[in-house]
Amino acid sequence: MYRSEEDDKAISGEISDQLSGWFKNTLEPWAHREGLDAPAARIKAHISTEHILLTQAQQFLCDPKTGRPNFAVIARQIGDRLAGETLFSGMGPCEIVLPEYGGSSSLDLMTPPRRAARGNTSFSMVARITVSTVPYSSDLYFTASAAKRVWAEKMPDGGNTGAMATAYVIAPNRPGIPVTVRKKKTGDTWGWDFDEDYAALYFESNSQLPATLEHTFQNIAHIEDSWWVGLPQITRLYRRVASRTVFESDESDLLDTIEPKLAGLIAGPVEFTSHRLVLNNKPRSAMLKSEDFGAAGAAIAEDPEEEDETTETHEEKKVTESEDKEREAVAEFRDQCIAALKKIHGNAVPHLWVIGGTEREQKYIQRAAELLFGEAIGVSLDPLPADVHGLRADLPMKDQKSRQRFEARVQAWTHCALPAAIARYRGPKFVLICAAKDLNRKSEDPVNRRAAIHAICSIAGASVHHVLPIEATTSESRAEKATQSFIHRAQSAMMDVVLAHSGYIIGADEFVGGQLNAAIRPKAIYGIQALRKKAQKFSGETPVCMVIYSRLVLATNITEIQFGYKANNTSKRSPWMRLADGLIWLGSQRQMQGDEDWLKQEFQKQTLDLLKEVNADDPRAIVFIDWQTLPSLWYNLSDANLTTSGRLKMGHLDLAVVFPLMSFVRLRYGLQSPMALRAWSETVYEGFREETSRTATGEFYKDGYVTTKKQLVSINPPATVPWCHRHFVGVMSYRKTTQITRGQSCYRPMVRMRGQEGEDKGVFEKSTLDPADTDAALPSSMDITVMHVPEGVMPVDVAILSMGLRLGYAHYDDWTRLPAPCFSNVRSMTTSSSSQRVRAMRERSLKANRRLLLPQSHRTKSMNFRNRKVRRRSCNSWWKWSKRNFAHPHRRTDPSLK
Repeated sequence: MYRSEEDDKAISGEISDQLSGWFKNTLEPWAHREGLDAPAARIKAHISTEHILLTQAQQFLCDPKTGRPNFAVIARQIGDRLAGETLFSGMGPCEIVLPEYGGSSSLDLMTPPRRAARGNTSFSMVARITVSTVPYSSDLYFTASAAKRVWAEKMPDGGNTGAMATAYVIAPNRPGIPVTVRKKKTGDTWGWDFDEDYAALYFESNSQLPATLEHTFQNIAHIEDSWWVGLPQITRLYRRVASRTVFESDESDLLDTIEPKLAGLIAGPVEFTSHRLVLNNKPRSAMLKSEDFGAAGAAIAEDPEEEDETTETHEEKKVTESEDKEREAVAEFRDQCIAALKKIHGNAVPHLWVIGGTEREQKYIQRAAELLFGEAIGVSLDPLPADVHGLRADLPMKDQKSRQRFEARVQAWTHCALPAAIARYRGPKFVLICAAKDLNRKSEDPVNRRAAIHAICSIAGASVHHVLPIEATTSESRAEKATQSFIHRAQSAMMDVVLAHSGYIIGADEFVGGQLNAAIRPKAIYGIQALRKKAQKFSGETPVCMVIYSRLVLATNITEIQFGYKANNTSKRSPWMRLADGLIWLGSQRQMQGDEDWLKQEFQKQTLDLLKEVNADDPRAIVFIDWQTLPSLWYNLSDANLTTSGRLKMGHLDLAVVFPLMSFVRLRYGLQSPMALRAWSETVYEGFREETSRTATGEFYKDGYVTTKKQLVSINPPATVPWCHRHFVGVMSYRKTTQITRGQSCYRPMVRMRGQEGEDKGVFEKSTLDPADTDAALPSSMDITVMHVPEGVMPVDVAILSMGLRLGYAHYDDWTRLPAPCFSNVRSMTTSSSSQRVRAMRERSLKANRRLLLPQSHRTKSMNFRNRKVRRRSCNSWWKWSKRNFAHPHRRTDPSLK
């Protein structure tokens, strides 16, 4: 328990040796380059055991004074217990990876690199353990999640690389060590190499590690009990990366593996309540195809020709029926788009200007506008003005700084007179600019696009969007794909600029009315977020911070926006504007100055002023607070403060008292919402023998897998928590575009029942699924904390609104990360109808979390959902089990399935 004097001397000597090595390999070379040899010599003279004094200090799991947990210490204790254990089957023992930043509530344990069974890549699996909290509870939650780290095999080649990245050193009998990789300039060229912190590890390894980053890729194989360094593949560094998606079965099996290894820390399950989740209706959607721009596309608007007497084959008939359905979907989608334009703009006719692109590209965009909006929108085609897009070397003022080049591009737009002509149009105005970002594999001048947006917004007063041209190809098949990709990009850009910029939510008023009766219904749903805009490199921009206030007006279903910002050293708030007008206004601004210090100083004052105005006009307003952007600005809403005070405050002001009829909801997602809500799907098969007829054998086989289904659950709070305070966890189902086989793994084969084709269609047999080689977007959970509701409004109703309003955008037929009117990154995605599969299901909610028992009478809890639900359907299919045995979904009265 106590160290001897000899132990202290040994530790002091080891520290002295480490400091000496660090000085020699890192500090001394750096000091010489910077001309700081004299200060470095003074440091060297004091590196000795005489100047190293060891003192003993205690690290508490919870602060003795405040009672708040020390997340980093708890995570490290759990990590130490799991270090050296095999957490992923067949991947070897996991070792702790030292965190890049101290005080983190998460800790990674990583396996050694191994070659993938398919493809020429190597990867490691990472188990991430996280200790977190929820409001209105003093308990802690332990979460285990998985990640796949694919190792790069060549130097970075991406265009949006930034200046820094992280590599990892694996050494025998020690934790993994993150090291910095930095983009450096040598002569006239930029290249990537390790930073100074790598030098000490290189010398300590006795040159087992490669000397430079480039040498790393000459031999990427990992040898056991030797030093190794690797750079992960990430999209910021590489144009193409291998699949990295970790599937639900990997998470679930990781938890099952960890649970017995943490014996003595695991406590009982956490009580919860499931709620029926109602969502807003999904809008229609259809993606245009290249066929729509030829005979197939023309047929949508023309009368069908008379059929000849030629008899169609079965396959030809199926193709014809499929084409008819696609045309019908496009027609229905067009009707929806036209109706949305009518709701947004009334009798005004919008007009779209297509600027730039080849004649062919412009015709494609014009045809897309006809297919999507019919005659409800006008289209004009114009060439790209001179000196507004292209390589820096080919444009005026090429030797000037970014600001001067930006001014030159804006002047070029002004002198061409096109923006002024657009400005004279009286109706809604939209602009699509077709221009390449790269020319001959060289990036265009980074100021060009910003200047174009500013010129169109400030001079023309129009909404603007860019679309990339058709990619150059070398083969006919690739040319067809490039054309189809351009059509999709053109449709996506057009839907964004015409509909997404409007913020129109289809059916929002009816959806809210279905949850809240007229007496307690608000006029609008509000959102509060902070924006921190980083400057694009080499663009001449400066970073800016502002506050975004948004509201979804239920009388019109249109989103409006207001900005809190700093300009000319004065804090201001813009008037409420429709979203489209607000984005145009924002694009025309050039004098905004707000930074993080300004945000911290002005956020609470501006937000209180806004809430007072809202309370006067709409006292029953519902306010969504994007906690992801506000933790440093509204500290009262942290889990610890909500649990300690139990009150909704801003500074010392109790908002529940000042605004008693309002509802306030805190939203948390991403890494701040670590608890993954999953479901278990299981099918039961009954065996049959193929004789003169199929005869039941009495054998049964269960095929199950972990998946994600839409769910909303609330954590049952202690009895002392008021009824108006509740914490919910919600998750959506897979997006339509996620077309993957359920039950796959990212690193090992999995056994599943699979359907057969041909004569055996409808017959299923057991088969082995290879590890997934494609990425997929898995739904992630969102934490919903209802901090205050007035009498007559139930917390669950507001939680359902926060989930349901993630659907309904006129330009997008699937769910978004945040509910309207809050803003999140949403991209239009292709959709396809899912195949109808007949199955019997048993569902239960899962959480990759467990409760823990920690010393000092402080427990760590987690969510462990055990609700199970049976979903049964009739079935006419037969399911192949073996050569002679068959099975079909079996409906039996098993109490465990009820």
